[in-house]
Amino acid sequence: LTCLRLENLSLLACTNLVKLKFSCPKFRLKILSIQNCPRLDSIELGPESLTTFEYTGELATFSFKYAPRLTDMYLSFTGHNRQDGVSSALSRFACDIPHLRTLNLVSVLGMKVK
Repeated sequence: LTCLRLENLSLLACTNLVKLKFSCPKFRLKILSIQNCPRLDSIELGPESLTTFEYTGELATFSFKYAPRLTDMYLSFTGHNRQDGVSSALSRFACDIPHLRTLNLVSVLGMKVK
């Protein structure tokens, strides 16, 4: 992928996406939004320009190799591991991402409506 000038990327319902890795620090990507990619189990972020990360879906493995400008995260976990996602975010992200200013967490509970 040679989209070094791309600043905003949204991935929505990518059913065949399993691993996502941004390892090139020269990417100009500032905002990354991932929503409802059911098979996604691993996300590795490394672009130094990234400021905002949004994620909605099942619990995945997150790795932040080098993201010194990442200040805002919005995470919404669904499925049976949603509580683990919230726990992981609270315990890890505050340490892994030292410049984090905003962390919004949502844990969607399944409900039966009669």
